[in-house]
Amino acid sequence: MSVEIKPQVLRGPWNSGFSLHVHSLSSTYLGDDEYGHPRFATTRSPVGELLYQLKYCRDKSAIGQLAEAAADFCRKNGS
Repeated sequence: MSVEIKPQVLRGPWNSGFSLHVHSLSSTYLGDDEYGHPRFATTRSPVGELLYQLKYCRDKSAIGQLAEAAADFCRKNGS
């Protein structure tokens, strides 16, 4: 299954760098929870959602899709 990417060039002290997509498309503050922590309704890009699921939900099934997207990008762009 292919994940949608929108590569962006990253500038910095390296030869070349890219992101596969932005992480968040929008985020709306919902208020604070009962512990005083802010809560948000966040819409993520497809890549951002996979990263979120991997990092915060420990969903290792996201790894294959992220790796496939990165490999496809590298193959198509000679990286």
